[in-house]
Amino acid sequence: MVKGLYDKNEENLLGVIDDLSQLADSTLPLSTSDALGEYENLKKQLSYLQKEMDRVQPSNNVFSSPTAKAMSDVYCVTLEKHVTAARDRIAYIDKRKVLFTKKVRSLMEYFGEDPKNTDNNNIFHALKEFRRALCFSKETVEWKLSRNHQM
Repeated sequence: MVKGLYDKNEENLLGVIDDLSQLADSTLPLSTSDALGEYENLKKQLSYLQKEMDRVQPSNNVFSSPTAKAMSDVYCVTLEKHVTAARDRIAYIDKRKVLFTKKVRSLMEYFGEDPKNTDNNNIFHALKEFRRALCFSKETVEWKLSRNHQM
């Protein structure tokens, strides 16, 4: 296959190897269900922190000591900073999740898999194996071509 691409001056099609370079052998598998489960867990934790922030607002508390009030104020300000930052990150992740879900679903459908019943690990494993085989094939053809040119 690869030699045929070279013979037809279509070696640019081998750019697929570069496109698949993100699926390196060292890439750790992450299942869609695990990733989405972690995302939902983060949203729950953020909801808990939001409730905590509402509970400890200075207007909800009466302090007998100025030191206790100052500590509470510092805690509220710090908590609010973290909750705001987390809310922004969750919003960003939420947008990425929609894109991720569409792309994985599209990829699975392309390979004839049912996205509801198949974990994405199978598809990504197959792509990694394909990339390895394609790299090996390309290297073999290049080695043969260089050997033929040396003779």
